[in-house]
Amino acid sequence: GIPEPLTETTDGEEHSFPHFLPDGRALLFEVNRPGEQRQIAVLELESGEINTLTEGSGPQFVQSGHLLIAREDAAWAVTFDVDSLELTGDAAPVLERVRMSQGRPQFTVSNDGTLVYVANSVEQGMSLVRVDRDGREEPIPGIPNGRYLQIDVAPDGESFALDSADENIWIYNVGRETFTPLTTGSEQNSFPVWSMDGERITFSSNRTGVPTIFERASDGTGQAEDLFVLEDALGVAPVSWSPDGSTLFFDEFRNGDFNVLSLEKFKKTSESYWKSSCCRK
Repeated sequence: GIPEPLTETTDGEEHSFPHFLPDGRALLFEVNRPGEQRQIAVLELESGEINTLTEGSGPQFVQSGHLLIAREDAAWAVTFDVDSLELTGDAAPVLERVRMSQGRPQFTVSNDGTLVYVANSVEQGMSLVRVDRDGREEPIPGIPNGRYLQIDVAPDGESFALDSADENIWIYNVGRETFTPLTTGSEQNSFPVWSMDGERITFSSNRTGVPTIFERASDGTGQAEDLFVLEDALGVAPVSWSPDGSTLFFDEFRNGDFNVLSLEKFKKTSESYWKSSCCRK
């Protein structure tokens, strides 16, 4: 058949991680609004009515009459009436250190109530190290242990940018051994890429509600500015700049395309880039 939308979103809102209740008449899902905590909502299919239940992500129903949800890196349970589609108690943590991936908790529950999950086994987080060409490791001083993802080294080799599990981008200066945030707040900021002159950092952010690529001065001065908005994209991530700094290569998560943005042609519109027909993943 032809897929039909069950919900409508507004103002940068995202609906994700749907989970049917056992009788099939209602659907749990997650609501994500820019600058707000993630919420769990329930949709009654016949009436189309949507009610927000509580804060959390990745909702799942358990046959014991509970909703299992994630908050921070823990699984929480709250009693739920499947007839009235309402919570009947307060949420309480039931399992600590559950791994999160792309905002989704890594757990699921079988019909008999067995919980299967991926543990976040790094209690103190990861430590960053340098590795020379002979394979010798050396800890990098001044960076607290944590969960760090994408790393990009500045052209002069004196600094590097990285995004962390707190969904912000940080800058480490090798000579001064300082570790400072480039972004702050509750938005999702990721995939930092240095400009070829080392003066600016390009990154992905959902701060406007639409997946957008931003730039900010690498020393943290001034405000972040959006390079362009790509409508209807599930996400965009800068990959690298051309040597002359005139062209940005980036990924579009919606269709797996590898894209090219020419700054000479760009205006803040989704039509400001052209897709390279030779570089599809």
